[in-house]
Amino acid sequence: MKFWQKTYVLTLVLFLVCLNGGIFALVRYTYSGLAEAEERTCRAQFAYLAQMLEAALEDDVLSEGGSDAAVQIMDVFGKHYRSQGIRVMFLVEGKTVYSSFLGEVPYQKDTLLETRLEGVRHFLGECALGDTSFRVVMGKEIGGMDDTFCRLAWVFLGVSALVSVLLAVGLYWLLKRLSAPLSALQTAAEAISAGDLSVRAREGGKDEFARLSKSFNGMVEKLQEQMALLEREALGKQMLVNNMAHELRTPLTGIRGYAEFLLRAAAPEETKLESARCIVEEANRLERISRTLLDTAYLQAEGISFEETDGEVLLRQTAERFRERFIEREIELKTDLRPCKVMGDDLLLSLLLDNLTENALKSGASRVILSCGDGTVAVSDNGRGMTEEQLSHITEPFYRTDKSRSRGEGGTGLGLAFCKQIALAHGAKLQFVSVPGEGTTVTVEFERRKDT
Repeated sequence: MKFWQKTYVLTLVLFLVCLNGGIFALVRYTYSGLAEAEERTCRAQFAYLAQMLEAALEDDVLSEGGSDAAVQIMDVFGKHYRSQGIRVMFLVEGKTVYSSFLGEVPYQKDTLLETRLEGVRHFLGECALGDTSFRVVMGKEIGGMDDTFCRLAWVFLGVSALVSVLLAVGLYWLLKRLSAPLSALQTAAEAISAGDLSVRAREGGKDEFARLSKSFNGMVEKLQEQMALLEREALGKQMLVNNMAHELRTPLTGIRGYAEFLLRAAAPEETKLESARCIVEEANRLERISRTLLDTAYLQAEGISFEETDGEVLLRQTAERFRERFIEREIELKTDLRPCKVMGDDLLLSLLLDNLTENALKSGASRVILSCGDGTVAVSDNGRGMTEEQLSHITEPFYRTDKSRSRGEGGTGLGLAFCKQIALAHGAKLQFVSVPGEGTTVTVEFERRKDT
């Protein structure tokens, strides 16, 4: 049974119990009031009739007891009031001398008694007439009170039934309408559990259901974003695995080929040395790939420890490490160093700057500039540059702007992907500005430090 159905049944039962209990109490109270009013009326009537009898029966008639004159007066009196629902019985010294009752009368002396005679309820009253032994018993039918009460009870029951039906219909409609947002929310949840993340719950209104639907839709949107992110990550990981397999297969194939050549061929010593050199180069390439992958895995697993770092010092050290290689290639290396304090890990930031400088060294440039200042470090070159299409993929693992050049110079295609991860781990932005034929500038912008 649904929640709204349980609410409907329980509310309806509770209302009907309260309504009928209230009606029953009201009926009982009304009946008690009618009975008390009828009792007071009977007492007043009986007292009045007793006074009339005393006036009608003269003292000598009363003193004679059951004389014919007294019986005649009693008969006239009894017939007259019988038409009004009142019956009388006269007793002299305890003996009945006249009675308009049809049977025995269970009266009590000087008491108003409620009893049933001939199938009809009566009030019976007994009293003395004057100071004589003459006593009169009077009885009044009160069946009319029961009829009135029954009619009133039926009216109450009819009203109760009508109100109950109206309540049942109205309550059903109201609860069905109020529970509609929950039903819609349930339908949306079932659709989403089946895999349809495009479904949304209705958000109309300002009540709790509307807020719940809004929160539910927000949760679904977050879930959709997470699923899209997971799909992208899964696709990226699959591409990474595919590219890695390709990258590892190339040097391994070369190493195996040269090694088999050395084992089987009777080649001159110079050819053997060239083959050995190629094997060493391919092995070095494998080492660089594995080292970059290990560094990336370490960064993801361990995170970084933030300490105040001098960007000016890091760039100066980078320039010193690459100076000889720049001299060998006859490339001008310039520095523009200004105070630059950042929060980060010295080792990871050094790896970041080394990768950027390595790329600038291989860009075909004649001049490279390392600069820093005000929370920003940059590496600029005047090399071959890149197109917009190349810039959009530059930080993807194993992506090369010139595959033949990168492989020939020992590139792995992982350097800039690693740089991006280092920048993100430091909360920094890695920005590329490049024009084909004019050069490239890579800027790492760190969050501004707040002095305390």
